[in-house]
Amino acid sequence: MTGIKLNRIFFISIHFVLGYLLTLPVIPTIVVHSLYFIAIFHVIANRNRNQEALLWSMYFVSAEVLFRMSNGLILYESVKYIIMILLIIGMAYEKQKRLFPLQYVMYLLLMMIGIAFTEIPASESFRKTILFNLSGPILLGISAIYHYNRKIDISTIYKMLYWALLPIVSILIYLYIKTPSIKEIVFGSVANFDTSGGFGPNQVATDLGFGIFILSVLLIIRKRFTGYLVLDIAILMYLVYRGLLTFSRGGIIAGIVSLVAFSYFYNLTLRNRVYNNLKYIVITIIIGLSIWMITSNITGGMLDNRYSGKNTRGEKKEDISSGRIDIFKTDTQFFLENPIFGIGVGSGKFKRMEDEENMVAASHNEIGRLLSEHGLIGLFLLIMLLMIPIFHFIKIDNFNRAWIISFFLLWFLTINHSAMRLAFPGFIYGLSLLTINYASKETTLHRK
Repeated sequence: MTGIKLNRIFFISIHFVLGYLLTLPVIPTIVVHSLYFIAIFHVIANRNRNQEALLWSMYFVSAEVLFRMSNGLILYESVKYIIMILLIIGMAYEKQKRLFPLQYVMYLLLMMIGIAFTEIPASESFRKTILFNLSGPILLGISAIYHYNRKIDISTIYKMLYWALLPIVSILIYLYIKTPSIKEIVFGSVANFDTSGGFGPNQVATDLGFGIFILSVLLIIRKRFTGYLVLDIAILMYLVYRGLLTFSRGGIIAGIVSLVAFSYFYNLTLRNRVYNNLKYIVITIIIGLSIWMITSNITGGMLDNRYSGKNTRGEKKEDISSGRIDIFKTDTQFFLENPIFGIGVGSGKFKRMEDEENMVAASHNEIGRLLSEHGLIGLFLLIMLLMIPIFHFIKIDNFNRAWIISFFLLWFLTINHSAMRLAFPGFIYGLSLLTINYASKETTLHRK
């Protein structure tokens, strides 16, 4: 047991150091692309016998924000591409017999139709516009094909969560180094770039919210990230603190909602439900309120205003969505005007520039983007994406439901505030199609 703990601490320590190294020039690019090479070599060398493609994909899903904020990427969307490559290589070595999901192949093909209707200004790159808007959906399709009806052991899920947390540790160190003194930061009622390491708060909060979800789940199921309970709680508290400081709500709320869903279904599998529920509810409330009050005090009460939808004067904002509702309204209008095939992939941003004053923005909502840019085809694809995991959810037991509903909610909530800008929602959707085998001494006690 001591050896396992030392091994865990060793890799966590490496990522502490990595968080510092990525603040230096040149090093990020070398590190990122070395990791790409190592991952591909590792999957091929092991012929994906131990789900190496899945583990490395989860690692890069968590690391994408870190790679972007440290300027380590030569190609901005390359994390999505490397995950696609890893999953395809993994499937090439496939030995597990399972149903092939033709519906997701159809999804990929139907997504391509919208390209024919794309209209963008001559000054813009057609290739970049298409790749920016379709790389996430294509990753979703490949992830769904890889994970559909795939049976994996619960031990692989635990490994996957550990791998996902390692880059988030590096993000915490990076943010600590890059953030100015809190006393120098002026907090308002909008997302804060200073506390997000100078990078997009929405994407940083998405990663931190995911980290909050994972560490909390590990505590609930009595698994240790570091090997030590006190260290895990300390990291979780700092994660919550840094997440709140970004003043970006979407990622944090997604992590918490998914955690609540996991806790509900997981507790249905336990024998002493009342005791376990009460214990974790009390601990969560105490820790959560303490961190909230500390952070609110540091920000001069602006945190309260941010999450209650108020401005710096404490007055209720007309739009608490930071402009997302207006963008969604225009997407809905584009759909009504072009209901069959939509306005074309990536055209929404440029059409808003023509039709609306001071609205130069791509959609933050994947549902709105699907409807406006793909029309009825997009509506059909959306229904399909929603219904397949739901039918899967109905057929499985509560232990599996705890995991599946969490992954599904992480995907759905993320695409509603951040579309498919990150690899995270596209990959995590595929996990909602897994079947988890937990027939071991460790978990049969919880089976119900």
